[in-house]
Amino acid sequence: MANGGYISIKSDVEELFEYMDMTIIKSKCFSTYIYQDSEIFNSYNPIDLKTNRENYVIRNKLKVFEKLYKKI
Repeated sequence: MANGGYISIKSDVEELFEYMDMTIIKSKCFSTYIYQDSEIFNSYNPIDLKTNRENYVIRNKLKVFEKLYKKI
């Protein structure tokens, strides 16, 4: 991945999200990126297809954790 590229993580499982976040931050290749709106997240799924898991989370109104990182 080129410098300036983005990766995102998203999970409804808090422990998994925290583990992924810690792993990415410890790599020292990425920094947390604070975005202004959902434009970057929406670009990853422009036609808004949802997995069975995403549909389950939405139906059950579960909390979703998400974070964006920029390659440095």
